[in-house]
Amino acid sequence: MIKKAGKKMPKKNDTAIVLSRMLHPQKQQRWGFRAGSDGAGSMRGWWRGRLWGPSASAMVAIAKERRDKAWLAPMTMRSPLLPPLLLALLAPALSDGTGGAATLSTLRWASTGGGWRSHFAGVGFANRFHKLGVLSRFSAISTTSGASWLSTQLFYSQQFYDRVVASDADSLRGFVLEWMAAYESMLDGAIQDTAAMNAELEESICNVTGLPEGRDVGAEPSQAELLSDLCHTLVYFAGDWALFVQAMLDHAAKSYGDSDFVNRTAGSDNRLDPFKDTDLLIQAALVPNSRIRGTGVEDDTAVYIGPRNGGSEIYTVAISAACVVNGSGTAFEYGMEDDAAVGTSTTASEHSFADWADFHLYPAINGTDRIPSDGHAAIDDGSGSFTAAFGGGTSASVIQVASISSAAGGTFSPLAPSAFSHGLSMPRHEIAKGPGLRLFDSTVARFYDQPLLDGFAVCSQWPLRCGASDGIFIDGWCSDNPAFAINVGQYHTSGGDLSETLKVILTNTNQEWPDEYQYTQMLQYYDSPINEGVEPGAFNWPPGMWVPYQSPQIFAEFMDSEMLDGLIEPISGSNMTTAVLTGTTIANGVFGVRAGQRVEILLINLNEPITTYIVTPELVRLYSEPLADMTKNIAENEELARRIEAFVEPLLDDDQETDVSPSSGCPAPRRRKLLLLLAAGISMATALS
Repeated sequence: MIKKAGKKMPKKNDTAIVLSRMLHPQKQQRWGFRAGSDGAGSMRGWWRGRLWGPSASAMVAIAKERRDKAWLAPMTMRSPLLPPLLLALLAPALSDGTGGAATLSTLRWASTGGGWRSHFAGVGFANRFHKLGVLSRFSAISTTSGASWLSTQLFYSQQFYDRVVASDADSLRGFVLEWMAAYESMLDGAIQDTAAMNAELEESICNVTGLPEGRDVGAEPSQAELLSDLCHTLVYFAGDWALFVQAMLDHAAKSYGDSDFVNRTAGSDNRLDPFKDTDLLIQAALVPNSRIRGTGVEDDTAVYIGPRNGGSEIYTVAISAACVVNGSGTAFEYGMEDDAAVGTSTTASEHSFADWADFHLYPAINGTDRIPSDGHAAIDDGSGSFTAAFGGGTSASVIQVASISSAAGGTFSPLAPSAFSHGLSMPRHEIAKGPGLRLFDSTVARFYDQPLLDGFAVCSQWPLRCGASDGIFIDGWCSDNPAFAINVGQYHTSGGDLSETLKVILTNTNQEWPDEYQYTQMLQYYDSPINEGVEPGAFNWPPGMWVPYQSPQIFAEFMDSEMLDGLIEPISGSNMTTAVLTGTTIANGVFGVRAGQRVEILLINLNEPITTYIVTPELVRLYSEPLADMTKNIAENEELARRIEAFVEPLLDDDQETDVSPSSGCPAPRRRKLLLLLAAGISMATALS
């Protein structure tokens, strides 16, 4: 529990404790008081939890519920229901007008992706944040990939929200197992139906012979293993990743009692009440070009995206794409400082790395984020416009935004030709010239010709097919996996005060620390060895990344891996570690970041060796228990709670000092607590009389 406005917990001689000793134990039980976990007097626990915690509004809600249910029938003054009656009468004065504490404009949450590991780690963190009274006080929550499955359910499913925030650690563990059981049931059904297909055809589609095994990172599969698993699973869904996400979330939502979840829009007005004032930012990536397959007689068509005023240039790397839900509605924001234009040209249906060499394939020495459009498609002031995704965002569904953010296999889609070539140019670079290289190239060409893999990336008009003015989305990790730069940038573009210190809790739902990719995820925001000589927003291909991207550097300060490691502190009883980082922003127009703001980051590293890609029934059975244990540990770890509390407490103290009631001149939270104290005191005095 987070203390408010510098208030101290009640001491033994406080009025609350004196009254608790005066009240007979039987009356304590009758009024519903329970003993605290430390064995202290039950009345003392009640006072601490109800008056000195963030739950004053919860008491008002209980009183309103009882009043609405007509529980307050005529009663004597000695009735045990007198406290709810007083609370109901005082409800207008006790309420803060928003149904809870107001959001804090400078407190934000960002989460990395990581598939099911990220999703359920987010469940644990959300539960912990709620217990500390800060979940609904974040002014923005930004997520990538599997964390976006969490955020869409958290914002738009009341049943999911209730199970996440209301559960104790053991119940939360059970909820994870229920969710995964529903997912396993969906996969089992899909696999059984797929088995009825022509096995020879399936093997010809999903045969990865010729691709190198690569290096395993922690529990992660190699590229070949990942592609094989995804392929075999998605055969049933016609290779359609968004359809897969829809089926998974539909089965899960029905298991927890929300049969209509997948039909909801990711809108502003239908956010759940606790998040009415919290912006939702879903990080994805828009590939710079896409491919429309020909009919067999006609050639394929390539669609290129470039800046309208860029002097006939096209983009070479994935472009940051964020679905932003706020008080103004839902819209997509892209990492393009100019309006997007599109141009088309014919392209070969057979893959050749040479056709995409000018897009700076690995190792991409001196790569640039734009190249002249010559030889591809002319883009100028008269070019066509990029068609807004999903109706401009206003009618985007929870499935559309969750699937584009989590399309981790999108770089394998033949409809994203330069990203496809980028991702496979890295293992190709490691193969010596000779028979191995020829076999590799022929395998890549076979996959490029396979329509079943097209849906690994998600069309900007899904479930419709893409046309000549549309684009293709892939997983947000191809742009900014921690979804951090867009979080800071959105604060700036929405008029945030740069003189204030911005505080961001960054939950890094990783497998292990350190490794090359983990260093990159944090150092990319600083002046560091991984972006030396790279301008903010420009082309970069740092260690650990499968594809190049727009540099998300937003801080002026220098940081390297040794400095970062020196800040890491372990959390006892878990694999988790934390660090407090600081930085001063510099301008990065791609992410909307302005210069001159101090930012403090509480980095929480998960460090759980659970694979990102749980895409087969066997993997579900293998990892369900570890996922459930991980979630429980996050929810009940007291050292983690203390570090979160220490990070956010200064903001809450400042908020209490400035939140003054216009009518009374008294800070509103303090005023509410005084009224609660008065109501409870009158009630107990009456009961003792």
